[in-house]
Amino acid sequence: MHSLFVMIHRYESNHWSLRVTGTMRRRPFGVTVASILLGWLAVGGFGNAIVWNLHSVQETLHRLGKHLGGSFLTLIALAYGAAAAATCVGLWRMRPWATCAYSVWAIAVLMLFGYFAFGGFGVPPSVILAFSVFVATILFAGYLYLRWRML
Repeated sequence: MHSLFVMIHRYESNHWSLRVTGTMRRRPFGVTVASILLGWLAVGGFGNAIVWNLHSVQETLHRLGKHLGGSFLTLIALAYGAAAAATCVGLWRMRPWATCAYSVWAIAVLMLFGYFAFGGFGVPPSVILAFSVFVATILFAGYLYLRWRML
């Protein structure tokens, strides 16, 4: 693991110097893109926690016969936003725990997908399963990429 150390060194009577030792690790382009994307997705997650519980949205959903929103969706959306924000910061700073935060975010993605998939939209279970496998595969590929680039 690469690290950067800054030391303040006193030499002679009243003279101070700043020494930088170690090496700084360069962030790969793909990690930068993922970090920025996850930052925007964090904003969206926190926004979903608010929007799905607005009275006007609930009225519209009720007229359509859909019962979405509530505390469970709010909790998943907040977990999604928090995990995306943590992953964004971890990737930007090249922290080793960023892949763990990404895993939590991926689980929140799948939970949100499951919540909306079974929300009464009439989608056949086989389509839900196929799309779930597709999304999980993409998320796992992202995890493998981040682990590879973060080492």
